[in-house]
Amino acid sequence: MIQWNEKLYYGESIKKRHRRMIYAINHGRKAPNIYCIIFASNDQNLFEIIPASHLKLPHIKNSEVHILGLAYNMEEAKEVVMQMLVEIFKATGDFKVREYFA
Repeated sequence: MIQWNEKLYYGESIKKRHRRMIYAINHGRKAPNIYCIIFASNDQNLFEIIPASHLKLPHIKNSEVHILGLAYNMEEAKEVVMQMLVEIFKATGDFKVREYFA
């Protein structure tokens, strides 16, 4: 099941069409070149960056996925993650990502 963060982070090139991409992802449609920033599946990492197409895979589709951000490509996704980490560190003085988004 897909959950969307209330404050979704976007890459610059997706801002104008983010609603269309959210709709496509929610309805299992193609979202070419779109990458999702999600919570890491293990405690040793902070985030994972996955192609939106991977959300259709059975092991992901049948689990709870919390999407924090969207980007047009991997490079842009890395930039969005850096912005998120800077914001989290400024607000909390630490990198406790899950607590920040709770």
